[in-house]
Amino acid sequence: MTAVRLYILILFGYLRRNIRCVVAVLVAAAILLLAAAKLNLFSHSNIVRIGMVGTFQEHNLPSEVTSLLSTGLVKADLSGRITPNLVSGWDVNNDATQFKFKLKDNLYWSDNTKIKSTDLEFSIPNTEVSNPNEKEVLFKLKQSYAPLPSLLLKPIFKKGKLTGTGPYAISKIEKSRIFITKIILVAKDPKLPTLHFRFYPSEKVAVTGFNLGEVQVLMGLGNMKTIPQNKLTRLKQKTDYSKIVTILFHTSDSILKNRSIRQAFSYQTPKVEKEEIANNPYPPNFWARDESAKKYLS
Repeated sequence: MTAVRLYILILFGYLRRNIRCVVAVLVAAAILLLAAAKLNLFSHSNIVRIGMVGTFQEHNLPSEVTSLLSTGLVKADLSGRITPNLVSGWDVNNDATQFKFKLKDNLYWSDNTKIKSTDLEFSIPNTEVSNPNEKEVLFKLKQSYAPLPSLLLKPIFKKGKLTGTGPYAISKIEKSRIFITKIILVAKDPKLPTLHFRFYPSEKVAVTGFNLGEVQVLMGLGNMKTIPQNKLTRLKQKTDYSKIVTILFHTSDSILKNRSIRQAFSYQTPKVEKEEIANNPYPPNFWARDESAKKYLS
């Protein structure tokens, strides 16, 4: 015990003589720990932090999030053809004004409750939606519309909630006033990573967040040059065929009603670097695309 008491006395004596240095080291360590926690430097390797540009609420979350939370009644294959997904199939009458979809057996929401047709809510103009029974959804249209199944590609959710059928469920939502700033998705399968989505109001703010380490991935940037290129950053550009930028001419205008003038403007439209020209009614991967069709500007 004498030796232990001696070591304790020596330690206290050292601390009294160097109290300022000890306090400075403790303060510095506390600051570093707070900064690391703020920047998620000690986050678990099974967490992926993703940044996106845009302002969103619960009713208009981006497809990158909703597609993880749920799936649609139907799905589109790589060529764009519509096939059954959560439904076993559908029946349509002769004039394509009534469509009856039948849900598959043993379907469950992410909260482990069984999916019923009455759980579903659809908003399609000039269409009456009813539920003949718990497994069927009937669409009655005022006018014939054969492509109606293509309107059911969007992920479905339990009425009034963000409970879906996908591999992920919402764990937490953070907001600034009415807009979502962060949403955390937890996977049903423990082998899948937890996803932290952060939403930034502008590309400038998003790039700053990326540089500070708030996110590991930044999606949806319009200008790749805003991201500093170095050995720790990898840039990948991919054409999003679900979006198109279009210039519309007011054809009732005394000048623009002339077709030749409109065509001249089209020819003079500057080409945007690394962007693809929409020179066909359909994207390259769509089943109805015809490469031999006349180009818009030819």
